[in-house]
Amino acid sequence: MKNKSQIFQGIKRTSFLSLFIFFFSFTQAQKANIGYIDRDQVFNDMPETKEALKTLEKSQKEYTDYIDQLKKEYKSKYATLKAKQDSLPKIIFQEKVDELNTLDKKITDFQLKAQKDLLSQKEKLLTSPKNKLNAAIEAIRKEKGYAFIIDNSKREIISSNGKFDIEGLVRKKLNLK
Repeated sequence: MKNKSQIFQGIKRTSFLSLFIFFFSFTQAQKANIGYIDRDQVFNDMPETKEALKTLEKSQKEYTDYIDQLKKEYKSKYATLKAKQDSLPKIIFQEKVDELNTLDKKITDFQLKAQKDLLSQKEKLLTSPKNKLNAAIEAIRKEKGYAFIIDNSKREIISSNGKFDIEGLVRKKLNLK
């Protein structure tokens, strides 16, 4: 069984070791340079991103216009069929219903294809600006000796003195205002 002095010495050693680890960790954290950036804001301000988004909007409008045209055709055919449903022979009526079903399926299929194409275009058009931004951030991280760069786009930093905000440096590297 341990006596009181052995227990007290053990507590002293543990306390000293804990205190040493705390101060060592604190001094190491003080040496780490951490930068932060509102990545989404810089990305959206890049000319390449703006051009890509304009291209996507144009494609989306063309798809929307075509879908609206198909829907208008559907509504017109539906209204005509409804008005004549009592006067048409059963076989012609069924043929017209089948035409409407085919047109409805065409609209649905086209909407899915358009969505898929827009997602593919978005990925293709935005890859280059994303890579360019990432390269600029990485270059600044190396140039300035930052240990970490934090993406502040989600506004997750609670407090900062602004000392490590690299947004201006990235904007300069990308020739943005």
